[in-house]
Amino acid sequence: MTDNQAVAAEEDTNWGAMSRRLIFLDKDLEWDFRTAERSRNLGQARFVLWLALGIELFFTA
Repeated sequence: MTDNQAVAAEEDTNWGAMSRRLIFLDKDLEWDFRTAERSRNLGQARFVLWLALGIELFFTA
């Protein structure tokens, strides 16, 4: 093993893992996915805000 190969082997400990970034080949599919993700994130945020408001009203009553 050469010095360059040894360094590369030491640095690349996660060589078999998938990257966290999705790569879409179909732009329509990417658009639909991102729209669904955004909608889900907004739904979760809305739920947490309503929950916080409910807890606040419960403890102030």
